[in-house]
Amino acid sequence: MANVFRTPEALREYISEIKDMVYNDRAQISKIVTAVKLPTGAIEIAVNDQCLDQKLEYILIAYDDRMRLISNKEITMLDAIIV
Repeated sequence: MANVFRTPEALREYISEIKDMVYNDRAQISKIVTAVKLPTGAIEIAVNDQCLDQKLEYILIAYDDRMRLISNKEITMLDAIIV
């Protein structure tokens, strides 16, 4: 199976662009769906539907440029869908 995930840099840019659009009232979002690889190798899918502007900000602060969780580098965000 081919890797269908974005590069970490492209993912970070995507989230940053959406955050800027939301903060500048150019977009409204209803859900953030993330795929995160855990230290066990399992991929966790999370759906957020509340406090979305804060969630976008959290992702950009909590994950480094390679989309690894700063507090635990073994946790990596693989992709996100924002609707």
